[in-house]
Amino acid sequence: MKVLYALSDMEIELSENYVATLYIENMLYFRHTLQELSAQIAGAEGHWVFTQAQQQLDCKKDVILVTDLFHIDGNQKSVLSKLHAYLTSIAEEESELLYEINDKLRRLYTEITLQAPVEVGYKAALSAQDLIKAGDFKFEWGETELLERLVTYLDIICDLLKSKLIVLVNVRKYMTEEELKLVYEHCIRKKIPIFCIESGYTCHSVDELLEKVYTIDKDLCFIY
Repeated sequence: MKVLYALSDMEIELSENYVATLYIENMLYFRHTLQELSAQIAGAEGHWVFTQAQQQLDCKKDVILVTDLFHIDGNQKSVLSKLHAYLTSIAEEESELLYEINDKLRRLYTEITLQAPVEVGYKAALSAQDLIKAGDFKFEWGETELLERLVTYLDIICDLLKSKLIVLVNVRKYMTEEELKLVYEHCIRKKIPIFCIESGYTCHSVDELLEKVYTIDKDLCFIY
């Protein structure tokens, strides 16, 4: 996979074997390009280009942008719909249990309607999808530490949404080098496609085997 920005000579090769990190030293340029990327993911036109096997990715469908690690929870509508579909497929295999549940519900509904002051109708049977929807399933985070929260979120996005790229912004500002190594190792091991963008002056790689660093300096020159 490659990452390009059409208004510069930036071209970054992404790999399953390491994490690519781009430092943007010019803060105005950082803000402008990140705003543009956010708009592209929302469906607007822009100059960020992501390609895989020489095919351009659809930013809105294929790319996830994470800018605030304190507010990731995996409970956005698109993720929950995938979770519910997955749980429904499991519930559909429990045919005997579904029959028992519907049998008991029919008895309950019959008793309720007999006591109603007017004639009322009801749904004769609930599907596995109906029952999962009624369960209001969602991810519970509690007091999860930031490192565990991020790793779990990356797993959720990769496994359920099947996103082709997750862009993490300023993750280094929140984590120690040891924590970053754990995140990178996890992503490489599970083949979770991430690309990191950092603001400010370039730092050394946390581990040259895990991370490859690129820079757009304050004069907007691309350094690799």
